[in-house]
Amino acid sequence: MNAAVLLLLLALAALPASCAPPRSFRLELASVDASAADAANLTEHELLRRAIQRSRYRLAGIGMARGEAASARKAVVAETPIMPAGGEYLVKLGIGTPPYKFTAAIDTASDLIWTQCQPCTGCYHQVDPMFNPRVSSTYAALPCSSDTCDELDVHRCGHDDDESCQYTYTYSGNATTEGTLAVDKLVIGEDAFRGVAFGCSTSSTGGAPPPQASGVVGLGRGPLSLVSQLSVRRYGMIIDIASTITFLEASLYDELVNDLEVEIRLPRGTGSSLGLDLCFILPDGVAFDRVYVPAVALAFDGRWLRLDKARLFAEDRESGMMCLMVGRAEAGSVSILGNFQQQNMQVLYNLRRGRVTFVQSPCGALR
Repeated sequence: MNAAVLLLLLALAALPASCAPPRSFRLELASVDASAADAANLTEHELLRRAIQRSRYRLAGIGMARGEAASARKAVVAETPIMPAGGEYLVKLGIGTPPYKFTAAIDTASDLIWTQCQPCTGCYHQVDPMFNPRVSSTYAALPCSSDTCDELDVHRCGHDDDESCQYTYTYSGNATTEGTLAVDKLVIGEDAFRGVAFGCSTSSTGGAPPPQASGVVGLGRGPLSLVSQLSVRRYGMIIDIASTITFLEASLYDELVNDLEVEIRLPRGTGSSLGLDLCFILPDGVAFDRVYVPAVALAFDGRWLRLDKARLFAEDRESGMMCLMVGRAEAGSVSILGNFQQQNMQVLYNLRRGRVTFVQSPCGALR
């Protein structure tokens, strides 16, 4: 996994006050390991290992949210820093007047946009200065009687004479943010959007985004997500941002493993330094790119996503093996399509029709 900047493309519906046609804008996303890679001179192997470990914590978090066992928290051979409540990619935004620039983790599985705010009684450490709502002339706390406040599952009125909407929001399984639901101007690149609802967080528990991030931008389908508030009809991502590797429900994974063992005909290996489950020992003197691997196709409601070797296996050079970039989820649990399987592919989400489309598109061509 490299630290290249990635793009999130949003197609906006025309705002009520304008008759202009829909337009698009871009968010530049940076890998969460970008600064760490530069500072510590991490190898590509180490970056991949860190991403796989975060993927397993991601699966465990989703499992806990669904009431499943957290057995997916599988240890890797060498422990690496992880962030149980973080995302794979970061985005820079602005909020308030004058705009306060902050970095947030992108999360497709949650809805709320939030950032840590002063004064904060239980915040995690962040690199950037914390947002002070008192210096923003466009900041306004939402009342607990507002319809927007009612969109939150857990909320209450403030103490004493404070009628502001106080929220408790859970994301990434067991991570929680608490604070005041407010509105302010949100700046994305050169575009500014007024009256965007967000959480002004004064407490975080159970996990946190990486210290480079001041909060989280939810891209879910709920009414408080970024795409919902900006009336986005559809949006596309070069990669998914929830998990690096794919996880298949146990019965699907076992069937895939059996088929691959029959087709590849190489001895199984153990002890992957990447922390992956299915590995094959590479023959002496034979390069990874010369080993035969059959293509695999995933079915999505009658449409097929074809995966070749480059989207299925990674070379574990430290162990002399090639390993499947797919993990086993618990029986009956959710399956996750990871971003490794979506390399050089644009994923288009049509929110109005509820459709997802995969388009072959080299990432470099969209810059």
